[in-house]
Amino acid sequence: MGFELENLNIVVNSGSVIKCPHGGSVQVKTTTMSVLPNGKKAVKWTDPGTVSGCAHRVGGRPQPCVKMSWVTCNPLYTIDGVPSVMFGNVGICKTAANVPQGPAIILSV
Repeated sequence: MGFELENLNIVVNSGSVIKCPHGGSVQVKTTTMSVLPNGKKAVKWTDPGTVSGCAHRVGGRPQPCVKMSWVTCNPLYTIDGVPSVMFGNVGICKTAANVPQGPAIILSV
């Protein structure tokens, strides 16, 4: 997997808490079978996120974030040959029409 133990506390994983900029919850679908020592699956740069509960409105009409994709990663640490996502990397939340709504907020890893 390529991780050093001192870096495991900043790896975004299946238990991380991530929000859209409007308070919706982001659930990342991890595609790896690799499990970290804490029992969680590490998130890869290619892993998609689904947003639920976004209350964003434009002109009085709902325009919620419904998906999230990573735009930065850590190429030094790979999972199954794909760069990992660490605390501080950036994901962008988007509408169903792929309109960017703002950055995902990683609250905890």
